[in-house]
Amino acid sequence: RAFQRHKRRLIRVLGRQALFSDQIDGVGRALFGQHWGGVHHQNSFKAVKRPGGTYAVLNTAMTDTSPGVHWIGVYVSPVGVVHVWDSFGRDTKHLAWPMRRNATQRGFGFEGSDRDAQQRGASQTCGPQSLAWLATVRELGIRKAMLV
Repeated sequence: RAFQRHKRRLIRVLGRQALFSDQIDGVGRALFGQHWGGVHHQNSFKAVKRPGGTYAVLNTAMTDTSPGVHWIGVYVSPVGVVHVWDSFGRDTKHLAWPMRRNATQRGFGFEGSDRDAQQRGASQTCGPQSLAWLATVRELGIRKAMLV
């Protein structure tokens, strides 16, 4: 229910269309303040351990010069585990493999979320949904949010 509440609110604010990184970044900064890790492509994201964790949104595009494809939510726990959530419920070990490889080479753990889809078909709400998942992490904790 918490995820659905956050999702409805963020879709009301951001709309149902595809979003640019600056739109997501502005909302992320407002929601997560000093814990906001930003918006990145997979190859440019560097996981950081910090008290209270780090919240970020990544595009599944490989590099900054690749066209944007799909937004996913990322939470880095204070102990150094990178948790990844995909609104389509895909296997994040494969979906985010460049980021996973970089994180594990630097000593971080990696965990993908539950595989049930919250988004289907031609829906373009992956940006608001990724932010909603991160808000759920902050509200309920990572263990419960991983079940979304």
